[in-house]
Amino acid sequence: MKKTPFNPIFLLLLLLVFPFCKSEKKVQVDVVTVRLESDPDRLNPMLSSVGFATDVFRYMFYPLVDIDPATLELKPVLVTNLPVKSTVKGGENDGLTSYEFEILPEAKWDNGSDITANDFIFTLKAVFNPAVGAERWRALLSFIKDVKIDEKNSKKFKVVTTEDYFLSDPILGSVNIYPEYLYDPNKLLRTFSIADLVNREKSAQLTDDPKLKQFAESFTDAKYSRDPKFVSGAGPYILTEWQTGQQLVLEKKQNWWGDKLAGKYPMLTAYPQKLVFRIIPDETAMMGFLRDGSLDVAGSISPSQYNNLNGDAQITSKYNIFTPTVLQYYYFAMNNKDAILSDVKVRKAIAHLMDLDGAIGLLDGLGERITGPFHPSKPYYNHNLKPVPFDMNTATTLLDEAGWKDTDKDGIRDKVINGKPTKLSVTISFGANSDIGKKLSLMLQENGKKAGIDFVLDSREMSQVMGDVKAGKFQMSPLKNRLDPLPDDPFNSWHSATATGGGGNRVGYSNPEADKIIEKIRTEYNVAERNKLYEKFQEILYNDQPVVFLFAPKEPVIISKKFPDAKPTIIKPGFTLNYFH
Repeated sequence: MKKTPFNPIFLLLLLLVFPFCKSEKKVQVDVVTVRLESDPDRLNPMLSSVGFATDVFRYMFYPLVDIDPATLELKPVLVTNLPVKSTVKGGENDGLTSYEFEILPEAKWDNGSDITANDFIFTLKAVFNPAVGAERWRALLSFIKDVKIDEKNSKKFKVVTTEDYFLSDPILGSVNIYPEYLYDPNKLLRTFSIADLVNREKSAQLTDDPKLKQFAESFTDAKYSRDPKFVSGAGPYILTEWQTGQQLVLEKKQNWWGDKLAGKYPMLTAYPQKLVFRIIPDETAMMGFLRDGSLDVAGSISPSQYNNLNGDAQITSKYNIFTPTVLQYYYFAMNNKDAILSDVKVRKAIAHLMDLDGAIGLLDGLGERITGPFHPSKPYYNHNLKPVPFDMNTATTLLDEAGWKDTDKDGIRDKVINGKPTKLSVTISFGANSDIGKKLSLMLQENGKKAGIDFVLDSREMSQVMGDVKAGKFQMSPLKNRLDPLPDDPFNSWHSATATGGGGNRVGYSNPEADKIIEKIRTEYNVAERNKLYEKFQEILYNDQPVVFLFAPKEPVIISKKFPDAKPTIIKPGFTLNYFH
């Protein structure tokens, strides 16, 4: 047989091609590095109050169902199908509405045990434990009456509800499930029935129960918020590292059960083997990391930096830049229980001191003025309400009518409140690394001087600011509120029942008429009628001015070209890392 002569050119081609192929194989991205503005307050979904925490724990703690970031439809996550609604027939719950769920047979915890209905019930018990500060979740789930487990299948259960709530499916399904074996190793909550804990009267009688207090002390301990050995959920990733002020690292679980089901249940998709969240508060530092390619994803970018990004060839050659309209709005929170800010005329005066058209300029046009708590893209947003104009004359007139005069001629108005001379001084607390929050506060401070209001600026870590806001220990704060694609339920943020310490109504707003409309919204299935209720509710808020509604932003998102198929989403933070590959 004739031998093929050796060809040196062929060898050269092999040397060129094979290293290239090997390099291409390395480009199969297993690690995604993303910028995080600040450290989370804690990685405990039930107790966290900071959006940065959600950006991390969403990959660790999974709910039963969730919103698909691409289609914005409700999809199964840990369950076989979306819940099945039915009417209970017979027994003590006769005539009530129930929702049936069945957890996926393959779904397992990190220790190999099955995720069952008992874990869902345990999670609810933790929520309704009066010693646990989970007021926000309790308000959302207040329509639950009981949970019944199928006698033949521990993964199948029905949630019985006290009212026919129009968002029952997504709200019940959105609960992040906790593993009982890890968070309650002594099974302290097994002593109590879910029916008793969700019942307000019976729950109130259990407030001082030693077992409930013991569980609460353990559950709220720092180890269940940041220790990798004690922070775990049903999602594909576990916490392996948290260096405060530096980075958090999530690594994918070995042989995660969801991988085999991702084809049928896309919400279980989890491509990257590691997610690295680098804490980079300063945007100038962020730009440096982007230029050298050490970041893959960045969001929460200020408009000024957005312009710098577009003009930087080093960055545009490596990254795609998007500007999705995210479901979020900015507002100035005002403590309605404060001695000064409890007066609606003072709140309205402050609203007239906001040069919001100028504020939009701070966003370089990447925003739209709003007049209420719903996103302008929603069909029931009340476009008939006109944005409060910047009007110094109206502001000073309102302050005069409220009895605030500059009696000692020092440039700051004063008034006697409860027999005590009081200066019209209001402290604005904002995150030290919030560029927009700082600029808005400075703007209001400058305009306030002309109207006789002394706005005192208090710049601190955002987690500290949010801690005080949550506890009601603040006067004003520039904040942003995340929304979702579902129809809005104003109950948690605006009903007087949630205006307690730790509740979702952080500004302490209370109006009996608004309460009645909110309650009607929750049970109105006719879309046209519900939209009318939404519009009326917005009118009431507009007249009460419990906060200063500012604008809904478009938020720049930058994603490495290593991920050619990666697309932004309108759901905050504008991207979903588990789909990156």
